[in-house]
Amino acid sequence: MTNKYENFQFSEVPPGTKWFGVDIANLPIMYLPTGAICEPFIRYFANGWRKRMFKTAKSMNPEKYALRDWFARCHEKRLHWLDADDDELSAFRDEHAADIVAGRISAKQVEVKLGFIFKFYRSIPDAMPFQSHGRFMRCFVGEPEQQLTPITSKLAEGPGGPTLVWSRSVTQENSGTKRPTPNQDQVERILEHLRFKVKELRAKRTTGWAANLRRLEGERNWLIARCEAEAGLRRFETAALNLRDLCRALAEERLLDGVGVRDYDAAVQMVVAAADNQELREGILERISKYRIRGHETLYVTMARKWRKIAAVQFPLGLIEDILTIGIWTVRHAIVDHWHLKDSNYTSPLEIFLSSRNGLRLSDGAVGDIVNDAFAELEISGSGHRLRAYFLTHMAWLIWNENFALGGYRFDVAVVNMTLDRLTELAGHSEPSTLEQHYLDMALLRHFSSSNRSRMSAMSELMNALIYAGPLLANTSVKILRNVIYKLSDDSQPHFPYMLEALLEEFPSSSPPQNPKPNLKVVK
Repeated sequence: MTNKYENFQFSEVPPGTKWFGVDIANLPIMYLPTGAICEPFIRYFANGWRKRMFKTAKSMNPEKYALRDWFARCHEKRLHWLDADDDELSAFRDEHAADIVAGRISAKQVEVKLGFIFKFYRSIPDAMPFQSHGRFMRCFVGEPEQQLTPITSKLAEGPGGPTLVWSRSVTQENSGTKRPTPNQDQVERILEHLRFKVKELRAKRTTGWAANLRRLEGERNWLIARCEAEAGLRRFETAALNLRDLCRALAEERLLDGVGVRDYDAAVQMVVAAADNQELREGILERISKYRIRGHETLYVTMARKWRKIAAVQFPLGLIEDILTIGIWTVRHAIVDHWHLKDSNYTSPLEIFLSSRNGLRLSDGAVGDIVNDAFAELEISGSGHRLRAYFLTHMAWLIWNENFALGGYRFDVAVVNMTLDRLTELAGHSEPSTLEQHYLDMALLRHFSSSNRSRMSAMSELMNALIYAGPLLANTSVKILRNVIYKLSDDSQPHFPYMLEALLEEFPSSSPPQNPKPNLKVVK
């Protein structure tokens, strides 16, 4: 699948670069497919930085991506960016309609993108007074209600008073307070409800295929929710999960006996055939078991993610085993067999999660409705997308603890950045954003059980003391120190800290080293 952004690469302005005497180091640069720097792009951000339109370089990110989207569209449509007008901006909005319906982007996000593009065209004559051939830059945006410019404007009420906006902009109301992330108990209730909802429907006394279908749908819906909660998939990514992507991952890790690492068609054929072949099934599961024994806990499945980007998703091996045994060899196999008998011309799609009504892949909306209905029926606030938030919250905690331990229990920029980069990869984003920073902050607060920054600093001092003095401590001293820490954490013995303080005053310790290792704080 081609990524329309792959020829529009980013970099940053090198240190020491100045624009009208102002340091513009680290501001974004975008390259065109020809390899040349996109001049209006860098001029816009450099001029905006000089005029204090941006507070930080990081705050440019939303506009950076919106403008890349616009320039990529212009390139795709063979439209010069200088030829922009109201109709082209409207067409840009219309081209997002399918993504809005599929839930890949919201209508509000599209309007925000259009607002950034409008801002660019309003500002570019000031940032780039001359075109490349020496002519004055045209004025793209006129006064409100003026029809003499290619992009028209109007006044709209903003937080600070009337604001100039694109004349065709549509105000999108906020959907309200962000729904909370479900906790582990709520997620388990949702999964159980989806899987065993069929028990509540027995009163209808259905028999035969209809009864079996309800059981199969329960198993399918359970796996759909697990893909969101345990692998962090969005609803359209769950709907698009297919045999080829999964079998390619199995083949590349040599988990399919006799199939070449790049023979993906043979891999799909083997996995499908295993539904009717117990020996094949047991062979695949045995290889996965040995893969786990060798220290692997997950399988990376490369698949299409947001913005049609191809990226690897980390699936727990337990989920992979259940997708195979239940999702493919039981549910999907039964639905495909049923529709083959019903329609001789039926051809099963490659997707794993199929609709029992027609044997075709479940739509993005159907996947969303399946999980959203479970939230509503259990009266749990949230939606299927909040299962993804649950996944990222849990993974931030695990990744932070792992990196913190590997980093010697020191607060280090590298530990923070490693955690952010890993979360970014799991979220399917291009680079760290406020989303990943939020989940990292939540992990830190959970780690220290407090939102108090002074507590984090105190913990940093403690860890640094342990790292500095650790090699000098005898084994007996280490054990005593461990016991002291456990005693201090025991609320049932409130007098112990006072006794310890008195003892330390009685036997004063030597002064700390003059040049200890630097005390590195949490970096945000």
